[in-house]
Amino acid sequence: MNREELGAWLEKSDSFVLQQQTLTGNLQGMTLAGVAFEQVDFSGVDLSQAVIKECNFNRCIFDQVNFSGAEFTYTNFVECQGKGIKFNATHWSASSVIQCQWSGCQLQSSQHDKTSLVESNFSNSQWQAATTFQTSWVNSNLQEADFSDSRMENLSCIDAQLQKTRWAGTEFEQSSLINCQLQEADFGGARGFRLNFLEGEVEGLQLNQMQVELPFFYKLDLSHRDFSKTGLIKPQFQECLLDACNFREMDLTQAGFMQAQARSADFSKAILNQANLIQAQLQGAKFHLCELGMALFIKADLEAAEFIQVKAEQAQFSEVKAVGCNFSGSDLTYVDFSHALLQKANLSDCQVYRANLHEILDPDASWKNTDQEVALKTDPVRQKAEQDAKKAG
Repeated sequence: MNREELGAWLEKSDSFVLQQQTLTGNLQGMTLAGVAFEQVDFSGVDLSQAVIKECNFNRCIFDQVNFSGAEFTYTNFVECQGKGIKFNATHWSASSVIQCQWSGCQLQSSQHDKTSLVESNFSNSQWQAATTFQTSWVNSNLQEADFSDSRMENLSCIDAQLQKTRWAGTEFEQSSLINCQLQEADFGGARGFRLNFLEGEVEGLQLNQMQVELPFFYKLDLSHRDFSKTGLIKPQFQECLLDACNFREMDLTQAGFMQAQARSADFSKAILNQANLIQAQLQGAKFHLCELGMALFIKADLEAAEFIQVKAEQAQFSEVKAVGCNFSGSDLTYVDFSHALLQKANLSDCQVYRANLHEILDPDASWKNTDQEVALKTDPVRQKAEQDAKKAG
């Protein structure tokens, strides 16, 4: 069926269902509206600049089809196949691709508005300079796809295969990668605001020179990584494994490490003002010469950690386990150590003006050259209130 025959059918047909046909030739710039295509072979057809509205393509074949510059609105592709498809500079609106096999397709400079890819194969596809808005990719294969210099706004990517994908220069805005396979994916040079990495596999994930504000990492194994080469701004690492990671000299102001495990991590000379390290596992971590103003270490495990010559004014260390922790030479002005376990801790040569030492446990701790008289001792009124509350509870 050529252009003229298809045009005649569209004009006269009452069913608007085209089944088991083969289309040929140049269909460039055609308007297809409200048509259901069932098992139609489009191989080799030129549909560039076509306007496709409210159409359904079910189990169709699109080998070597050229859709460059086409518009898809309220259109669905279901169980379709195709190799060498060109979607360059296409515009997709409220459309979906479901269980399609389109590996290697070209989507450079395409635009996707409220569209979805579901259980489809887009491996080795080319998305350079593409833009997405409120788009979802669910359980789809995008391995080795190239998203360089694209823009992803409100992208939701769930259970997707993103191994060896490339994101250099991509700009993200409020996007989430949920339980995705990200082995050897390269986000080097990516930028933007609030990119969420939620669970998934991240072995070999590259983040060098990634400049994203408020990236959120949740329940990921990021151990033994050098984050000092990234440009992350206020990163949040909730419940992540960060053992032996390098954060040296980074600006981690307002960063989050809540319930993270960062044993033997190196934060030397980092800025951690107002950072959240509540309930973090920080055994053996190094915080030499750090800025820790108003940082939160509540209930953290700091066994054998090193806080040598830190500036920690108004930091919260209440209920920490700091056995063998070294705070020597530090400014601990207004620090709250309430109920802290400071057994064998080194607190020599420290400034502790108005530091709260309420109910600390410090057997064998060293306070050499530190004037404890300027600190606040156990408050008997608070002590009795806590004891009464414990009895009542």
